[in-house]
Amino acid sequence: MSEWHVGAEGWQAYAAGRLNSIAMASIDTHVARCAECQQSARAVVPASATDAVWAGVVAEGRRPELPATVRWLRRLGVREEDLVVLAASEGFVLPWSVAVGAALLCALLTSVLTARQDEIFWLLAPTAPVFAVIAAFQATEPLHAITASTPYDKVRLAVLRTVATLAVALPVTVAVGLAVPGLADLAFVWLLPSLALTSFALVLHTWLKSWTAAGLSTGGWLAVVLATARAGQFAVLSAFGVQAACLALAVGLAGLFVLRSSSFRLLGGEG
Repeated sequence: MSEWHVGAEGWQAYAAGRLNSIAMASIDTHVARCAECQQSARAVVPASATDAVWAGVVAEGRRPELPATVRWLRRLGVREEDLVVLAASEGFVLPWSVAVGAALLCALLTSVLTARQDEIFWLLAPTAPVFAVIAAFQATEPLHAITASTPYDKVRLAVLRTVATLAVALPVTVAVGLAVPGLADLAFVWLLPSLALTSFALVLHTWLKSWTAAGLSTGGWLAVVLATARAGQFAVLSAFGVQAACLALAVGLAGLFVLRSSSFRLLGGEG
């Protein structure tokens, strides 16, 4: 059974034509499977206005296959309606391109500038997933219309976007650490700082524009790395205490993000 249903306000907006094509397609796809919403439509929307919805039931059997950029998520158990919502966006080509591009840049610079390998890797590796995740939110900005006009779970959408992006961003960056000579010791220790930075950027995103949030979080990290480099204390970033602090910070910020996302502010909206 679906976890969300179209409310009275949603049906009224549908009948009045106030929803854009993305939101209407989301409702059509949902109603094709939901008997409860089919019944509620009869009580709220005039019969003449529901013809398009019922036509969507017929079209469901002939709808095109979801794009490959979201189809693979089926194997992870993602619900069909979640895939439809994600497919309504520009997909994940942009964030995945950002992730791979950042990893390649990191590999190139650390291979060429061997005297500064540690500094460059610590500067770039933890920030690559941040920009990839923020790019995912930027790419799915059209979904704001759906989250504003339907009871779709905003936290669920946020988790889907983040996990789908990190599923590419983290492995390719780890691969750089393992592949570039001299970086093997750093191949994994950047992960927890990166998760903390990503969580921080997502929290900032509930107030600020996408790239502003990414810029502030990565700017703070660059300041930390440069200060550590001047002190010649890069080993401290790999220390257990710092790693544990990054984990605690990531968990705490993730909780704050969930609270912010499920409150009156809408994901992808203006803070």
